[in-house]
Amino acid sequence: MYQIGTENRTLITCIVCCNVENMSQTPMLIYPKTRFTDFNPEDISEDTINAQSPNGCTSQEFFVVYIRSFIEETKDLQKPIVLFLDGHNSHASYEVSILCEENGIILYVLLAHASHVIQPLYVGIIKTLKAKWKKQLKKHNMVEIVTKKLSWFPLR
Repeated sequence: MYQIGTENRTLITCIVCCNVENMSQTPMLIYPKTRFTDFNPEDISEDTINAQSPNGCTSQEFFVVYIRSFIEETKDLQKPIVLFLDGHNSHASYEVSILCEENGIILYVLLAHASHVIQPLYVGIIKTLKAKWKKQLKKHNMVEIVTKKLSWFPLR
């Protein structure tokens, strides 16, 4: 999970998953506000799960939606699948544990606030994501709408 934002900027949460074979599952973007008025997220990318929360933060409910999508997209892969998660509290729910167990997914939760330990994910994935995000926003003239100049791109 990667959150974009500061005190004076809009927070957008991105939940993304990739594997060693350079395949990725559909990412989830969680925007602030309860409805879209300034833009349609599908204009940036149709290959995302778009959601909204009052502050742009994720929750256990959003992660359940994401994990259901992950299960659907990986249903034909050999099991078990090991899924590494950061230690964010939105990932810790009984429902996610049961869903993963029933679908041959082993959850391995990394320590919370340990981004320095998993830095290769940032360098290899998030840095590219940020660059593509910015390019897409410029393409759609939306840099002013999303205050942090980052945008989404289809990973698949």
